[in-house]
Amino acid sequence: MAFTIKKQLYTLTILFLILVVGISQVIISEERHEQWTIKYGIVYKDDEEKQKGFLIFKKNVEYIESFNAAGDKSYKLGINHLTDLTVEELKGSLNGYNKRSHELIGSRKTPFEYANVDSIPTSIDWRIFYLNK
Repeated sequence: MAFTIKKQLYTLTILFLILVVGISQVIISEERHEQWTIKYGIVYKDDEEKQKGFLIFKKNVEYIESFNAAGDKSYKLGINHLTDLTVEELKGSLNGYNKRSHELIGSRKTPFEYANVDSIPTSIDWRIFYLNK
């Protein structure tokens, strides 16, 4: 009798721990989203778009974490600058068009070095150009 109670208590403890760990893995906080936006320089145009981005981010992070937890692949997924994009937006951006990037012109940081060039030479002799470098 005592052995069965100990076994049941042990089983309940294990189930409780699994539940706590599972819940902590699934909860994606707005703070985590905020840290992500800072890390990748993401700026939303208004609160409505920020909320939409958060919901997409949350869904994608949950998928990433469940995929990695399954452990049945030889690779893992990770969070990156694309984590707040839907599958459709991601496919569109990989095919050369990203609706959201056109809507957010100027709101995301760009690595483009020559954004405000005033004069462009009509021709360049690349042989001389690279010799001077």
